[in-house]
Amino acid sequence: EVLQEESAYLAGVLAALTTRTGVVGHMSGIRVVPGLKGRAGFAAGVRDTDARVRLLTNFSGNQDDNPLSRRVAQAQIAAGADVIFTMLNAGRDGVTEACREKGVRQIGNVIDWVKVDPKVFVASAIADVGIGVFNAVRDLRDGRFRAGVVHKIGLTDPAAVRLAMADDVPAQVRARVERAADDIRGGRMHVP
Repeated sequence: EVLQEESAYLAGVLAALTTRTGVVGHMSGIRVVPGLKGRAGFAAGVRDTDARVRLLTNFSGNQDDNPLSRRVAQAQIAAGADVIFTMLNAGRDGVTEACREKGVRQIGNVIDWVKVDPKVFVASAIADVGIGVFNAVRDLRDGRFRAGVVHKIGLTDPAAVRLAMADDVPAQVRARVERAADDIRGGRMHVP
């Protein structure tokens, strides 16, 4: 089980520290367990960092509809959001267009979207579920595979779970995000 909620929590910390308006957004498509966990992690990161920051959240019902995601992003931006965490598939482009037009920053998920468009993406909450498959195959090859055992992969494996940040994220913000990551890795904080 790849704990994407841990990188989403860090995304919430970053959003709360970088918002200028005091309003941040979350967008996803369908209400599946990983999406719900990701939103919960993001919301907790925002709340734990600055409880005054207002969180707008949306499950639109579709992961791949760009006109829909663009409309939702425009509505969140009109309501004051200047950082939007997106948990979408092909529908991410609609959000990116809206963010680019209004000068709003986006936080992506799963892969490193900062490398794709660092002017729009302030960060990306990386959660590589392929690591779980790789580890299972490796364990099978090495004779260590045990059926029915769930291995949890989180921030302790930065190849699988981490927050990639754009170069323009200030050093003091990076340090605060890293302190939160250290607390999670060290077991001093549990992401809900």
